[in-house]
Amino acid sequence: MKVLNKIFILIVMATVMFAQEFKTPVDLINTPSAGTLGRGCLSTEMRFAPGGGVLGGLQVGVSERFDIGLSYGGGRIIGNEKIVWNGQPGVIAKFRILDESNIYPAIAMGYNSQGYGEYIDSLEMYEIRSMGAYLVASKNWNTILNSQIGIHLGVNYSFEQPDSVNVPSVFMGISLEISPQLGIFIEYDSAIDYGRYLDVGNFKITKGAGFLNAGVRVGVSDEFFVECDFNNLIFGENVESFNREIRLRYVYSF
Repeated sequence: MKVLNKIFILIVMATVMFAQEFKTPVDLINTPSAGTLGRGCLSTEMRFAPGGGVLGGLQVGVSERFDIGLSYGGGRIIGNEKIVWNGQPGVIAKFRILDESNIYPAIAMGYNSQGYGEYIDSLEMYEIRSMGAYLVASKNWNTILNSQIGIHLGVNYSFEQPDSVNVPSVFMGISLEISPQLGIFIEYDSAIDYGRYLDVGNFKITKGAGFLNAGVRVGVSDEFFVECDFNNLIFGENVESFNREIRLRYVYSF
């Protein structure tokens, strides 16, 4: 018992000595959290998707609670096929209504018109529709091993829906930040607003199952991050494989 007590004391001391400051992630993979960049922070990213898709984005922290941003890209940019440009730039805005406390979660509301995958002109929507308007809550806890775990729950209404649907959807996620330079993310989007299932272009989802995505984010430096995402992990019906994407992100203060 004395040996176990000494080990426990050493773990606690190490946690205190090497304590790291975590911030709620601004987003998980495709879904948002209640985190914001903070005043004077700028985030730029490039996202590389299957089929040669490339999406670039820029987001700015106007205040500690308010972020705005723009994004644009297209499908088949990498390769030798005709490029399919997005119909319009994506618009991003988020405002944190309530800060997180020891008891209450942080709550934010926002709007994101950026979808993922190729843009389908005939349907005026992306293969993976945009979040649209949303409300999300995030609660984080520090662990004894000096990491941070977060739970994120939200509801959204996408403006890219089949004419026969027009309903809100819900999403949730878990973030495990082992250090500020290493994070693991899992998210689930119920995709209620897809109706039975969506089958456009080369992208398909399993009937009634929604989206399950996972990702690993690694900091090469304090400002530069590389992320590997594995999307659409629920197999069945017409889904035989998952999407593999790479995301590069650079965040700095000015």
